[in-house]
Amino acid sequence: MKQKKSVGSKKLSARKAATILLGCVMAAAAFSSVCVFSFMGKNEPVQKDTKAALISTDTDSDAVTERDGTFDTVEWRKAGIDEFELTEVKKETEAETTTEKEKKTKLKNVKLVSDETVILREDKSDDSAAVATIGSGEAVDALVGYNDGWYKVSYAGTKGYVRAEYFTSFDRTVKTKETKDEEKPKAEEEKKTEEEPQQTEYVVSFTPQEFEMFASVLEHEVGNCSEQSKVAVANVILNRVRSDYFPNSIYDVLTESDQFTAVFSYYDGSVVPTENTRECALRALRGEDNTNGAVYYYAPQYCCDPNTVSWFESMTLCYEVDGQRFFK
Repeated sequence: MKQKKSVGSKKLSARKAATILLGCVMAAAAFSSVCVFSFMGKNEPVQKDTKAALISTDTDSDAVTERDGTFDTVEWRKAGIDEFELTEVKKETEAETTTEKEKKTKLKNVKLVSDETVILREDKSDDSAAVATIGSGEAVDALVGYNDGWYKVSYAGTKGYVRAEYFTSFDRTVKTKETKDEEKPKAEEEKKTEEEPQQTEYVVSFTPQEFEMFASVLEHEVGNCSEQSKVAVANVILNRVRSDYFPNSIYDVLTESDQFTAVFSYYDGSVVPTENTRECALRALRGEDNTNGAVYYYAPQYCCDPNTVSWFESMTLCYEVDGQRFFK
């Protein structure tokens, strides 16, 4: 009986051991599960934040972030393709507008004087239709200047385009034949109000402005020549004023078309008369005439046209100095 009891006890102990072992295994499994869920729970906010960041990049949404217990709202928005194209078009338009402003400049009180016969065209192109012909030495009003070498001008009431290379421009008003009659009353008024030399001692009357023009032309024409040349050229101008075949004022003689183009130097200020040139001008105004009444002159070394030379030489030679020949 004692031996049987021992065997039963051993069987009972084996069952207890198996039960205990199974309980340990289950406990270990439960502990492992708890650890896994705990680890996944810690990483879940990161995953959520990452997912929220991705979603906020692709769609219009609000992202909420926590900082020191406070919440800041950040707006996320993705521009559509239409809005992007609109921005690009706006930038291109602004660039074109800036370029256009740089390309042309509006002008005021600017006169252009043609250096030769020029065609006034309908548009900025040499192939554009002609609307008028501007003669050599004629003045036009410049309206707009372009960087590509064109001007928009007004000529005799007609607007059109001309190439800048054929014109000389002046910021001061250049008087033309059309405005001479309008300027004469103003010139007469200036005579009364401005200080001027005593007219009784001079062979022709003149205004201070005319004297400056007169001296500038002499400086430009013969400024590097002798006093005799300066007095002689001055007398050609004065003899024309006194002649029935030419205009009757210094201003009108000097601005006559295709004659004394050196008058441009007065308007653009490129030449300043010396005291010697001014004195020679006064000597001629006081009656010193070394040309015997000449009304034309030319320098053979600068004249190559046989017809022009023949025309000059067909007249009466009055005087010759410094390679210049004077006629009437």
